[in-house]
Amino acid sequence: MVLESSTHCHKVMCLLLNRRDRNNLEVACVVQWTVSQYSLSKPVITLDQRTGVYVLGEMVTITCSVTGENRSKTFYFYRWHQVFSHPQIITRKNVIIFHATAVKNGDQFSCKYYVTVKGRRVDSLESQHVMVTITEPLGKPVITLDQSTGVYVVGEEVTLICTVWGDDREKTFNFSKADAWQHPRQLDMNSGTFPVRGRSNEGRYQCQYKISIRGRHLTSPKSEALTVTITDPLTIPVISLDQTTGVYAVGETITMTCTVTGDNREKMFYFYKVSQRLDTRQITSKANMLTFPNTSLNHGGQYQCKYKITVQSRQFSSKKSEAATVTIAELPEPFISVDSSAVVLRGAVTFNCTNPGDIPAIAFYLHRQGDATHCDVMSAAAGVNSATFTIWKIDRSKIGNYTCRYEALITGRNLSSALSDPVHITVTEQEHVPMAVCIGFAMGVILLLALLGVCLWRKVSASARHQPSPE
Repeated sequence: MVLESSTHCHKVMCLLLNRRDRNNLEVACVVQWTVSQYSLSKPVITLDQRTGVYVLGEMVTITCSVTGENRSKTFYFYRWHQVFSHPQIITRKNVIIFHATAVKNGDQFSCKYYVTVKGRRVDSLESQHVMVTITEPLGKPVITLDQSTGVYVVGEEVTLICTVWGDDREKTFNFSKADAWQHPRQLDMNSGTFPVRGRSNEGRYQCQYKISIRGRHLTSPKSEALTVTITDPLTIPVISLDQTTGVYAVGETITMTCTVTGDNREKMFYFYKVSQRLDTRQITSKANMLTFPNTSLNHGGQYQCKYKITVQSRQFSSKKSEAATVTIAELPEPFISVDSSAVVLRGAVTFNCTNPGDIPAIAFYLHRQGDATHCDVMSAAAGVNSATFTIWKIDRSKIGNYTCRYEALITGRNLSSALSDPVHITVTEQEHVPMAVCIGFAMGVILLLALLGVCLWRKVSASARHQPSPE
């Protein structure tokens, strides 16, 4: 049987020992001394990261502190009320340091210490506990642009997009250019925009994001950098014609030019007729010039041009130029006639040139032997589509083929018709004509006189036969 009694200083346990004779009882008392008059201060446990949030792989430093107790102490730490011991723990008196490792719901830590009093160990109460939360390190975001080439024109808007994979936590995003934060500075969304105002917007851009866990703000690494290139806007080209009036005759060559001023970048030019792009296989095109070598009526119409440039694989297309109007005029071939193809030497010959078309002529030209220079010109009379040419005192130098043409005024340009079919004239010698006439006349007179003589002779002979003979 055990009897237990305790006082402030000691505890007495008495054992009643049964002897063989039950009449005599011997009481044996054993005194077990405990030192309970010493009251140790309760320690305080703290973390170097006051929020208790650590990134996986960071160093966790836990400190167990005691105030008002100068005796030598021995500290030890508890993890979920179990003594925390690990080969990788660094212990420095009241401090332990270890790497944060992944745990599902976090870790709970507390600490105690003990002192030795007169050879006996006295333990403190256990501290309050602290929670250590381990989070995955923030991944490196990816920055992209709405324009994959990174090339923008002044006046456009740049959209930056910061993408994070596999992390659904709430985030705020930042964008920077050359390590300087850009507006907007923080976004709940993962995209930011800014207008392109000039070359100052060029540069290398990055992004990063932040999250907050139990009061600790974590910032991700910066993304790789993307380069934004700013190029000048394309100007509107000007289309021009080698004939300022835009009027061409059938068969003439048309040359049109697309001009861009103040832009030395390499360009590709395109020409359009009534909004339809011209197929370069059907035209002659060189650099910024377009040529129709042999025009026909279907080449008339309105023409425009534009150009394209390529900057770092992005193509830019200018607006179309103002339209230039091409008018194709077809002047029908004139008709020439002559009053006589055989002209008397030093005589006169008259040619008539007629315009068979509806476009009134302003002048008619007479050509000999198709000479480039005309031999005569005559202004057209109002309302009359023909002209008469008279050449006086014809000589042998005037023998040959004669053609004519005419000019008409169309939208400010003088156009010339083709040459007419030729007519031919010859010259007859004038001095031979009187001699022949005289000889003929003389022969006629002689013949007439001979006939009169014969007639007179016959008459006389007849009269003589009819007279009476003398008796």
